[in-house]
Amino acid sequence: MSSGCRILGLLAAFMILSVTVCPTAGADSITIHYSKAGHEKRVAVPLDEIGTHNDVIRTVDPNFKEDGPVKFSGIALKHLPVPEQVSFDKGFTVVGHDQYIGFVSPSAVKSGAVIAACRMAGSPIPPGKGGPLKIIYAGDMNMPLSAYTWYVRAVYAGRIDNPVLSIRDGREVLQFRHVDLAPVSEKLEKRFFSTPAGFRGNAGGESKSSVEDIRCVPVARLFEQNHIRPERVVEFIPSAGPSVKVPARFVNHGIKVIYKTGDKALHPVFGGPYSVIFPIEKYPEMMGRVPESGALFFVKQIAVH
Repeated sequence: MSSGCRILGLLAAFMILSVTVCPTAGADSITIHYSKAGHEKRVAVPLDEIGTHNDVIRTVDPNFKEDGPVKFSGIALKHLPVPEQVSFDKGFTVVGHDQYIGFVSPSAVKSGAVIAACRMAGSPIPPGKGGPLKIIYAGDMNMPLSAYTWYVRAVYAGRIDNPVLSIRDGREVLQFRHVDLAPVSEKLEKRFFSTPAGFRGNAGGESKSSVEDIRCVPVARLFEQNHIRPERVVEFIPSAGPSVKVPARFVNHGIKVIYKTGDKALHPVFGGPYSVIFPIEKYPEMMGRVPESGALFFVKQIAVH
């Protein structure tokens, strides 16, 4: 990752995470997202379980060359304790708490030369070094700085089929899939298409320049169709990173949920399966309440308060 991005991520980490030497600081688990029989599935892997593994890579972290060669230990991505249905064939998208992403190719996953490390030189990895959990590559893979994801919170196996977006309105939870969103969707101009910072590699042929027919749903329209009337606050909750809360009136300011490119679900390397766009240029009053980029990625639920 570039030094500028790393500095921003580091500042975010110190604001959000406890500064501690415990490898489970700031989170109890990471979530593995995968598809089974055409539907989205999730499984949580406790960080203390990852800590019981001892897959080791001794290497120089290119983000901290001054440390020299260091022994990193944790779990190889191919050893993640996940159901047999999880396939490595389309690679893994690793997501940090700062929503920075790193795409790990199928061959890299299968090689065992990529680990989710929770210890360095025998001690827990502190937030200042990307802990409690970070991605480390074997040195001979010659990966760029941008490939090293810090503060790991989620792993997506390939693209997610038929993902669910839920809306929680009081005690009621509504679930929406693509077939439900299509009738209220519209095309998004490509210039408004934001993607998370990070390393995409070849990402199975996915590239921002090749994306066409981006489909989105205005949140106001989705609420209206389902008789949802927020009174105070609307909260957007991602699978990785802090949620974003905005005043209810902002719903009518053109907030949109991106869910599809072409005929496929939004790929995790683009912030999928759901991302939210806040039109901060048109409505400057949103600034300071939403991410600087004007987008929130990996959104799983919208809560109405």
